Amino acid sequence: MLQQHADQNSISKPNRYAFFRGCNIPVRIPHLEAVARLVFQKVGIELIDLNFGCCPFVGSVRDVSDLDWLKMAALNLVLAEEVGLPIISLCTGCTMTLVEAKHRLEDKETRAQVNAELAKAGKEYQGKVKVEFFAQTLYANQENWQELITHPLDLRVATHSGCHVLRPSAIMQFDDADNPHKLDDLVNWLGAQAWDYDKKIECCGGLAFAPFRDKSLNLLRQKIQSMAGAECLTVVCPTCFTQYDRNQRLLGKELAWKQMPVLHYLQLLGLALGFSVDEMLIKQNRSCSKEFVGLLEEVVG
Repeated sequence: MLQQHADQNSISKPNRYAFFRGCNIPVRIPHLEAVARLVFQKVGIELIDLNFGCCPFVGSVRDVSDLDWLKMAALNLVLAEEVGLPIISLCTGCTMTLVEAKHRLEDKETRAQVNAELAKAGKEYQGKVKVEFFAQTLYANQENWQELITHPLDLRVATHSGCHVLRPSAIMQFDDADNPHKLDDLVNWLGAQAWDYDKKIECCGGLAFAPFRDKSLNLLRQKIQSMAGAECLTVVCPTCFTQYDRNQRLLGKELAWKQMPVLHYLQLLGLALGFSVDEMLIKQNRSCSKEFVGLLEEVVG
C-alpha cells in the first residue's frame, strides 16, 4: 500500500520510483536518507515510500533458508510491481539482493514455488518490476541533471564503488568489476577530479569488521594509505561509508595517522547543485574535520 501519492494517475508519471532505503541507512546513518531526499527532489526524481521490509541481505536469511530468503525478497518486488513503479535503492547490498532474486525468479519452477507461498498472503510475483541502484539511475540520466550544477567542485576525490553493486557482474551489470569507471565519471561530471590509486578495486573490509576486526582494519588502513594525494573519498555503499567514516577513527591511535574525509556521493552531488555544507549534513560525517569542512565551504563559495 502506498503511504503517499496513492492515486493511480500520479503513479504513472516518469521519474517516479519506489524508494528502497534498506535497514542500515535509516538505523545507523539516517542523515544520508535526508540528503538523498533533498538531492533526488532537486534532480527531478520523485520518491514514493512503500511498506518495504528487509531485503534481506544474502549473507543472513539465505544461510538458513534459501526459500525464505527468496520469499522475502519477492514480497518487496511485488509491492513495487503492484503499483507499477520501478525500485530505486540506496543500498548496494539491498540492490544485489533484489536483482539476484529477480534473476532467480526468472526460472519458472522457482517462481511457482515462491508464488505458492506468496499466495497465502494474497500476493503474486509477475516479473515486471525493475530494480535500479541510485548511482545507476544518475549515470543513465546524466544529461538531465548535469545542467543543474551551479557549483563545480575543485576537489581531488578518490572513489570506492564497493563490492556488491559490481559482483556478480553478469547479474548486476552496473560496471566493469575489474576496472570500474562509472563512479569516477559521476565525480568528474561534478567538476571534480577522480583520483586514481592502486588499491581501488579492493574491498574496504566493512563486512569483516565484526568477526575479524584486526583484518578488517588492516584492509581499511591499506586502502586509505594508497589514496595519498586525494583530498577526500566518496562512496555509494552504506556499509563502506560506515567502515571509512566511523571505523577509520580506530586507526587514529597510530602515530601520525591523518583521517581521510569521507563523503557519500549524494553529498558531493548536492554541493555541486548548490546546497550548502549544512544542508548536506556533512558535519555529521565523523571523518570530516573542521579544516575539511572549511575547505568545502571555500570550494562551494
